[in-house]
Amino acid sequence: MRSLLPNGPGRAAADGDSPGKGQGMLLAVETSGAVGSVALFDQGVCRLSRSLQLGGRHGQTLLPEIDRLLKELGLAPAQITAVAVGLGPGSYTGLRIGVVCAKTLAFALRCPLVGVETFRCIAVASVAGTTESPASRPGAGETGKLEGAPAAVNTNLADPGGPESPSLWVVADALRGRLFTGRYSIASREQLTALEPLAVREMTDWLVCLRPGDRVSGPGGELVRASLPEGVELTPPATWLPQAEEVGRLGILDLSRGISHDPATLAPLYLRESSAETQWDKLHGGRK
Repeated sequence: MRSLLPNGPGRAAADGDSPGKGQGMLLAVETSGAVGSVALFDQGVCRLSRSLQLGGRHGQTLLPEIDRLLKELGLAPAQITAVAVGLGPGSYTGLRIGVVCAKTLAFALRCPLVGVETFRCIAVASVAGTTESPASRPGAGETGKLEGAPAAVNTNLADPGGPESPSLWVVADALRGRLFTGRYSIASREQLTALEPLAVREMTDWLVCLRPGDRVSGPGGELVRASLPEGVELTPPATWLPQAEEVGRLGILDLSRGISHDPATLAPLYLRESSAETQWDKLHGGRK
């Protein structure tokens, strides 16, 4: 495989390095789960995207796939003018490798870097989807169907952040009976409000927070499906997994607003200890 990095030393990207603030050739990377993806945007339009079956081979899969993507479009690495990367929460290994790859490319190519919360990508993508009707849940009969109405959230509420207002929740498995959770009010891709910080909760504690009219999306959809209370709907499974295309779209939006990150300091949103750290604590009686 050819090297994706140009010869010679790089430097941290400056705001003026890429004319158009993401409207050139932007590479988007999403590796927060077992299935990742990469995408290339040209002038704000996605030219090509690829899914990655990562498993435990993130490091062996990501760079070769980026290289193939560039070759298929007849592009050289030096033509990338910005990099966007999903920050998590999600898999420790996937996030670490994806973010390090994006930081290294942005530094070496001297182009802007923007990190995008993975749950933000899922939330925005879920708005364009449909909601899963209660009839399609387990035990609801042999033939369920999907509602056809767009899943726009809170567009007609006077107080979208109120405790009783319907919300869009994004959830993922944080292991040992816990969930990563994010709660949003969304009118459009440009109008997303995080109603509370990303968190790790016991699933039982999260379930009591749900209100009729809430919608649920994210990689944890299958995990929570059978436990959702009456009046709470799942978005379709097609909206549950983060995609590099949405990372790219939101990255372009952020860059257009003057938002970018320093490759030297950008870090994944882990939110919890890794399984290795947890096992160490068990074996050694906790940290001092």
